[in-house]
Amino acid sequence: MKTSTLTGADLNRAVALALGHEVVCADDDPTDFAMIVEGYVVRIPNYATDITAAWPIIVANKIELAHNGFIWCARGTSPPTLWQKDDDPITAAMRCFVASVFGDDVNLENT
Repeated sequence: MKTSTLTGADLNRAVALALGHEVVCADDDPTDFAMIVEGYVVRIPNYATDITAAWPIIVANKIELAHNGFIWCARGTSPPTLWQKDDDPITAAMRCFVASVFGDDVNLENT
């Protein structure tokens, strides 16, 4: 899946994977996902739109945010990444983080 088009639950799963967590189906529902953290199965936070979940990632990865008058743009500085764009700054930043780990494409098929 193209990193630049990730949204919602797909973006949340991609962020969890980029953080190094194993992603599993939750509650035997193939559309509901959780992650394993220190041996515990926990719900995947809403990284795509929740600033309290996303902010530590944005800071730790030195993701720059800018608004060009039309759309939010995010770029990683460590390592450098291409701009990711969205109407929502958090979504743009989380796409940037995922791109810094996986590049332009991320495989969500086996999660």
